[in-house]
Amino acid sequence: MNEFYGYYEEQGPLDEIFFEAKNKLEEALKSTIKYEIEQNKNEVEEIKKQNLKLKIRITEVEKMKIDLENERKSLKFSALGELMGDREVIMWRVTSRSKEKPKCEKCNENRFIEFKYPSGKIGSEACECKSTERYYLPQKNVCSEMRKSSNDKSLLMWFTPYEKKDGYSSGDLVENVWIDEDYSKLEKYNVSFKTEEEAQKYCDYLNREGV
Repeated sequence: MNEFYGYYEEQGPLDEIFFEAKNKLEEALKSTIKYEIEQNKNEVEEIKKQNLKLKIRITEVEKMKIDLENERKSLKFSALGELMGDREVIMWRVTSRSKEKPKCEKCNENRFIEFKYPSGKIGSEACECKSTERYYLPQKNVCSEMRKSSNDKSLLMWFTPYEKKDGYSSGDLVENVWIDEDYSKLEKYNVSFKTEEEAQKYCDYLNREGV
């Protein structure tokens, strides 16, 4: 035991050297790890900055694309407008409907006139007001097809009623656009107006004239 203890005593300085070296190595490792952590933090921050710059650049590019597309559309519609002339994407035409005539005072609530036969029986017949009359109103039409004429530079445009009824549709070629012509010279179902107000004035004329 004494010999072993003496041997252990003799190895004391080596242990101190070992532990000192070990501590230094640990400190060096800690410093290295700390440095690498700091480096990684810096790299992460730099990546975040680059990502932010990239996002900003992408946003700028997207905005440029939108601006270019709007400019392209503007130029396209400008050129299209020259071909369209008096025509518009929306035009107004005349359409007609039927309605009952105003009720007169000679008939009952069902618009029948009652009378008595010589035999004393009561009969009835439909009053003149129990009928319909036609009236005119504007109809909104939208462009459904357009193409350039094969023999000149004009633009051919077909319009379809904006509100389609069951079983009803049309696609009429717009050729006659009203520009201050005399109403009496117009073909009421073959003339188009650029605004609802113009179409309504013509409808008011047709309703007054009872055409």
